[in-house]
Amino acid sequence: MKKLLVTIFNDCATYWASYYKAGIIWGIASVIFYIITLSYNLTHQQEISKCRLVCGLIKLPFAALLGFYCCLVLEITVFSRSVGTVRVLRLVPFATWGSDLWHLTLWVENILMMVPLGILLYILWKPFRQIGWSMFAGALFSLLIECTQFIGRLGKFETDDIMNNVFGMLLGFLLCKGISKISCST
Repeated sequence: MKKLLVTIFNDCATYWASYYKAGIIWGIASVIFYIITLSYNLTHQQEISKCRLVCGLIKLPFAALLGFYCCLVLEITVFSRSVGTVRVLRLVPFATWGSDLWHLTLWVENILMMVPLGILLYILWKPFRQIGWSMFAGALFSLLIECTQFIGRLGKFETDDIMNNVFGMLLGFLLCKGISKISCST
Protein backbone atom coordinates (compact mmCIF):
# COMPACT_ATOMS: atom_id res chain seq x y z
CA MET A 1 0.00 0.00 0.00
CA LYS A 2 2.84 2.38 0.82
CA LYS A 3 4.49 1.71 -2.57
CA LEU A 4 1.20 2.42 -4.31
CA LEU A 5 0.77 5.75 -2.53
CA VAL A 6 4.38 6.76 -3.17
CA THR A 7 4.05 5.90 -6.87
CA ILE A 8 0.82 7.89 -7.21
CA PHE A 9 2.34 10.84 -5.34
CA ASN A 10 5.44 10.81 -7.56
CA ASP A 11 3.30 10.65 -10.72
CA CYS A 12 1.22 13.61 -9.52
CA ALA A 13 4.34 15.62 -8.65
CA THR A 14 5.76 14.98 -12.13
CA TYR A 15 2.52 16.02 -13.83
CA TRP A 16 2.23 19.11 -11.66
CA ALA A 17 5.79 20.24 -12.39
CA SER A 18 5.33 19.72 -16.12
CA TYR A 19 1.93 21.30 -16.70
CA TYR A 20 1.00 23.77 -13.96
CA LYS A 21 1.93 26.86 -16.04
CA ALA A 22 -0.38 25.86 -18.88
CA GLY A 23 -3.01 25.00 -16.27
CA ILE A 24 -2.89 28.51 -14.87
CA ILE A 25 -3.51 29.96 -18.34
CA TRP A 26 -6.44 27.58 -18.88
CA GLY A 27 -7.76 28.53 -15.43
CA ILE A 28 -7.69 32.23 -16.32
CA ALA A 29 -9.42 31.53 -19.63
CA SER A 30 -12.04 29.47 -17.81
CA VAL A 31 -12.76 32.34 -15.40
CA ILE A 32 -13.12 34.77 -18.32
CA PHE A 33 -15.53 32.39 -20.04
CA TYR A 34 -17.47 31.89 -16.79
CA ILE A 35 -17.75 35.67 -16.25
CA ILE A 36 -19.01 36.15 -19.80
CA THR A 37 -21.67 33.44 -19.41
CA LEU A 38 -22.65 34.73 -15.95
CA SER A 39 -22.97 38.28 -17.31
CA TYR A 40 -25.04 37.06 -20.24
CA ASN A 41 -27.35 35.07 -17.97
CA LEU A 42 -27.77 37.92 -15.51
CA THR A 43 -28.48 40.54 -18.18
CA HIS A 44 -31.14 38.38 -19.80
CA GLN A 45 -33.18 38.07 -16.63
CA GLN A 46 -35.98 40.45 -15.90
CA GLU A 47 -34.88 40.85 -12.30
CA ILE A 48 -31.25 40.51 -11.29
CA SER A 49 -30.96 39.23 -7.75
CA LYS A 50 -28.00 40.05 -5.54
CA CYS A 51 -27.97 36.46 -4.34
CA ARG A 52 -27.51 35.08 -7.83
CA LEU A 53 -24.74 37.58 -8.56
CA VAL A 54 -22.92 36.80 -5.30
CA CYS A 55 -23.30 33.04 -5.84
CA GLY A 56 -21.90 33.43 -9.34
CA LEU A 57 -18.91 35.42 -8.08
CA ILE A 58 -18.24 32.95 -5.28
CA LYS A 59 -17.92 30.22 -7.92
CA LEU A 60 -15.13 32.02 -9.82
CA PRO A 61 -12.29 30.12 -8.06
CA PHE A 62 -14.05 26.85 -8.92
CA ALA A 63 -14.28 27.91 -12.57
CA ALA A 64 -10.52 28.59 -12.46
CA LEU A 65 -9.92 25.17 -10.93
CA LEU A 66 -12.04 23.54 -13.64
CA GLY A 67 -9.92 25.13 -16.37
CA PHE A 68 -6.72 24.19 -14.55
CA TYR A 69 -7.95 20.64 -14.01
CA CYS A 70 -9.04 20.15 -17.64
CA CYS A 71 -5.67 21.37 -18.85
CA LEU A 72 -3.80 18.92 -16.61
CA VAL A 73 -5.97 15.98 -17.63
CA LEU A 74 -5.73 16.74 -21.35
CA GLU A 75 -1.97 17.36 -21.14
CA ILE A 76 -1.44 14.05 -19.34
CA THR A 77 -3.77 11.95 -21.47
CA VAL A 78 -3.48 13.55 -24.92
CA PHE A 79 -1.27 16.56 -25.63
CA SER A 80 1.98 15.30 -24.07
CA ARG A 81 1.95 11.98 -25.86
CA SER A 82 3.90 11.07 -28.96
CA VAL A 83 2.08 9.58 -31.90
CA GLY A 84 2.64 5.84 -31.91
CA THR A 85 2.26 3.19 -34.54
CA VAL A 86 0.00 0.76 -32.71
CA ARG A 87 -3.74 0.98 -32.17
CA VAL A 88 -4.96 -1.06 -29.23
CA LEU A 89 -8.65 -1.49 -28.56
CA ARG A 90 -9.54 -3.30 -25.31
CA LEU A 91 -13.30 -3.52 -24.98
CA VAL A 92 -13.44 -6.38 -22.46
CA PRO A 93 -14.10 -5.07 -18.95
CA PHE A 94 -11.37 -5.84 -16.38
CA ALA A 95 -8.91 -6.80 -19.13
CA THR A 96 -6.21 -4.67 -17.52
CA TRP A 97 -6.78 -6.00 -14.03
CA GLY A 98 -3.50 -7.22 -12.66
CA SER A 99 -1.96 -8.03 -9.37
CA ASP A 100 1.21 -6.00 -9.87
CA LEU A 101 1.83 -2.46 -8.63
CA TRP A 102 1.85 -0.94 -12.13
CA HIS A 103 -1.69 -2.14 -13.00
CA LEU A 104 -3.06 -1.20 -9.60
CA THR A 105 -1.50 2.26 -9.90
CA LEU A 106 -3.16 2.77 -13.31
CA TRP A 107 -6.55 1.78 -11.92
CA VAL A 108 -6.30 4.04 -8.88
CA GLU A 109 -4.94 6.98 -10.90
CA ASN A 110 -7.78 6.65 -13.44
CA ILE A 111 -10.30 6.74 -10.61
CA LEU A 112 -8.66 9.66 -8.81
CA MET A 113 -8.26 11.59 -12.06
CA MET A 114 -12.00 12.16 -12.39
CA VAL A 115 -12.94 12.88 -8.76
CA PRO A 116 -12.21 16.62 -9.18
CA LEU A 117 -14.46 16.80 -12.25
CA GLY A 118 -17.34 15.32 -10.27
CA ILE A 119 -16.79 17.89 -7.52
CA LEU A 120 -16.31 20.92 -9.75
CA LEU A 121 -19.27 20.27 -12.04
CA TYR A 122 -21.49 19.68 -9.00
CA ILE A 123 -20.44 23.02 -7.51
CA LEU A 124 -20.62 25.07 -10.70
CA TRP A 125 -23.85 23.99 -12.41
CA LYS A 126 -27.19 22.72 -11.08
CA PRO A 127 -27.79 20.04 -13.73
CA PHE A 128 -24.69 18.20 -12.46
CA ARG A 129 -26.29 17.87 -9.03
CA GLN A 130 -28.30 15.05 -10.56
CA ILE A 131 -26.48 11.76 -10.81
CA GLY A 132 -27.54 11.08 -14.41
CA TRP A 133 -26.08 14.30 -15.80
CA SER A 134 -22.95 13.92 -13.75
CA MET A 135 -22.30 10.34 -14.88
CA PHE A 136 -23.08 11.28 -18.48
CA ALA A 137 -20.51 14.11 -18.35
CA GLY A 138 -17.89 11.80 -16.84
CA ALA A 139 -18.52 9.08 -19.39
CA LEU A 140 -18.48 11.56 -22.27
CA PHE A 141 -15.24 13.23 -21.14
CA SER A 142 -13.58 9.85 -20.64
CA LEU A 143 -14.87 8.52 -23.96
CA LEU A 144 -13.55 11.60 -25.77
CA ILE A 145 -10.11 11.05 -24.23
CA GLU A 146 -10.08 7.35 -25.11
CA CYS A 147 -11.27 7.98 -28.70
CA THR A 148 -8.68 10.72 -29.18
CA GLN A 149 -5.96 8.40 -27.91
CA PHE A 150 -7.09 5.62 -30.21
CA ILE A 151 -7.65 7.69 -33.35
CA GLY A 152 -4.48 9.73 -32.85
CA ARG A 153 -2.44 6.67 -31.88
CA LEU A 154 -1.63 8.36 -28.59
CA GLY A 155 -2.58 5.50 -26.29
CA LYS A 156 -4.86 2.56 -25.81
CA PHE A 157 -8.63 2.65 -25.87
CA GLU A 158 -9.60 0.65 -22.81
CA THR A 159 -13.03 0.03 -21.40
CA ASP A 160 -11.39 -0.23 -17.98
CA ASP A 161 -10.22 3.39 -18.20
CA ILE A 162 -13.74 4.58 -18.94
CA MET A 163 -15.19 2.48 -16.10
CA ASN A 164 -12.59 3.78 -13.66
CA ASN A 165 -13.04 7.38 -14.80
CA VAL A 166 -16.82 7.19 -14.39
CA PHE A 167 -16.36 5.63 -10.96
CA GLY A 168 -14.08 8.54 -10.02
CA MET A 169 -16.72 10.97 -11.27
CA LEU A 170 -19.28 9.15 -9.13
CA LEU A 171 -17.04 9.45 -6.07
CA GLY A 172 -16.70 13.22 -6.61
CA PHE A 173 -20.45 13.55 -7.08
CA LEU A 174 -21.23 11.48 -3.96
CA LEU A 175 -18.73 13.44 -1.90
CA CYS A 176 -20.47 16.70 -2.79
CA LYS A 177 -23.92 15.18 -2.33
CA GLY A 178 -22.93 13.90 1.12
CA ILE A 179 -21.48 17.24 2.18
CA SER A 180 -24.59 18.98 0.86
CA LYS A 181 -26.88 16.70 2.88
CA ILE A 182 -24.81 17.18 6.03
CA SER A 183 -24.72 20.96 5.68
CA CYS A 184 -28.46 21.14 4.96
CA SER A 185 -29.36 19.02 7.99
CA THR A 186 -27.46 21.19 10.48
